[in-house]
Amino acid sequence: MRRLPMMTGASRHGSRAQQAAGLGEVMSSVARDLQKEHGDVEATLRGILKAAAQTIPGAEECGVTYVVGRDQLESRAGTSALPKKVDALQCRLQEGPCLDAVWKNKVVRVDDVAGEERWPRFTRDASELGVVSMLCFQLFAEGNSLGALSLYGRVPNAFDDETEGIGLVFAGHAAVALAGAQHEENLRTGMAHRD
Repeated sequence: MRRLPMMTGASRHGSRAQQAAGLGEVMSSVARDLQKEHGDVEATLRGILKAAAQTIPGAEECGVTYVVGRDQLESRAGTSALPKKVDALQCRLQEGPCLDAVWKNKVVRVDDVAGEERWPRFTRDASELGVVSMLCFQLFAEGNSLGALSLYGRVPNAFDDETEGIGLVFAGHAAVALAGAQHEENLRTGMAHRD
């Protein structure tokens, strides 16, 4: 799997077809790789994080979060301890970009956590954890089951409109792969408990 390059300046204008072909190639590879993990939710989560870190420009850390019972955050997987700490912070404060992605906006970008004003308590404490930039996507929202993919950058403005678009496509693939793995796992569990 390869990381998508950021297209800037003249290269952006002259090669939209090349960009689309490159994104299509990478996302096809991501979809095939995630399909290999079918029926294993934990392996699918690890695959999503690995693919996100390798594919989405600016993503240096990643995490997948579930919202349980509509108000508790459960950090399901992360590339390091940072996503889990950020989830715990958002759960304690009941504010932050992951919660907004799940409940309100589907996509939330934070260019510079230190200067962000939407969640003053969160941004103060997140900055102390070393969070600089964030990009959060709603993965799924069905009844009381909600999930988000959060990306972390180590520099201000690590994400832009282009990476947001790439992330949206990626989050869609990740949501389908995760739903398939969960469905297959539920079927296996049901069959194991049959008479």
